[in-house]
Amino acid sequence: MKMLTTSLLTALMALGFAGSTMAASSQEANKAGKQAQTKAPEKSKMYRVKRGDTLVEIAAHYRVSVKEIMRLNNLRNADQIKVGMNLKLS
Repeated sequence: MKMLTTSLLTALMALGFAGSTMAASSQEANKAGKQAQTKAPEKSKMYRVKRGDTLVEIAAHYRVSVKEIMRLNNLRNADQIKVGMNLKLS
């Protein structure tokens, strides 16, 4: 069915009916679908602190700044992380 619709739209466009209602509504539907995809909420990335981890190493591995991790997790200094703690990374 999709192939038939695409072929029909292609034929209409070739005949100069590019501004037809079908072509316009198809374009609007595609645009609305793309907007819905781009506005999906971003999931927060989390990391569970393991023995020997440092904030500097975690930040470097996940390509986020130490300051950003501290801000997201309400940390005053890097020494506040503990084993088993879940850190927000984004």
